[in-house]
Amino acid sequence: MSMSTSGIQGHQLQITVVACYNLRDTEWISRQDPYVCIKYANATYSTRTCVDGNRNPTFGETFNITLVEGYQKLSVSVWNKNVLMPNYLIGTGKIPLDNALLNGHDDTAWPLQYKSQRHAGEIRLTMRYHGPNVSTNSCIILLISLQLPAILKFSVVHRAQVGYLRRSASCLPSPDCAPNFRPRDEYPPPPHPASYPPPPHPAPYPPPVYHPPPSPYNNPAAYRPSSSYPDYIASQLYDCASFLNIFQLGAQLHKSRV
Repeated sequence: MSMSTSGIQGHQLQITVVACYNLRDTEWISRQDPYVCIKYANATYSTRTCVDGNRNPTFGETFNITLVEGYQKLSVSVWNKNVLMPNYLIGTGKIPLDNALLNGHDDTAWPLQYKSQRHAGEIRLTMRYHGPNVSTNSCIILLISLQLPAILKFSVVHRAQVGYLRRSASCLPSPDCAPNFRPRDEYPPPPHPASYPPPPHPAPYPPPVYHPPPSPYNNPAAYRPSSSYPDYIASQLYDCASFLNIFQLGAQLHKSRV
């Protein structure tokens, strides 16, 4: 054991299982459901099952591990969850803790292997450690890396505000260049508006002359009046007498033939 990583007994190591990449596929038809197991000393930690995660599952789960003196590595294994059959091992790996214990932070994708050192994919772990072995420079670098987005944002906003104030100050006129305005009393009064003659009265219009429409009859006196009533009765009586004479004549002819 190196002197730089001694004295870790009882301290906490924060481990986040981020994701796995390009895992070995153990399914023939369906998609595999991976999960991760972490072993350190005598403790075991397991993530949830990423259903249908197949070859690139994501987890984002964090565990706080109590460090034990003399244990400088993690054992990780990735499994495929099955319901009717035993779980299949996808790959395993050994993760050293030296970088995290010395620098206080480590974010690396570690290789996984399966039987005969064959490549079985990668697992990404993020580890944070705040124990006594972390160097001062590493703590400063870690703090700056975590606060860098806020620092950059403050710097950009501060520069924008300073530039705006400078532009606003440059736009203000100096006292020497201020325009010399005359008092109001020195301006001549406005001229009176010219008087316009009143409009003439409208001329009265003569009353309209309406002529009666022409008669549709050219000469009404030319038409003869109709016959009077006694003449009409006399003509009807004459017609009846003629009819009776004809009827009597017909009756006489009929008797003579009989």
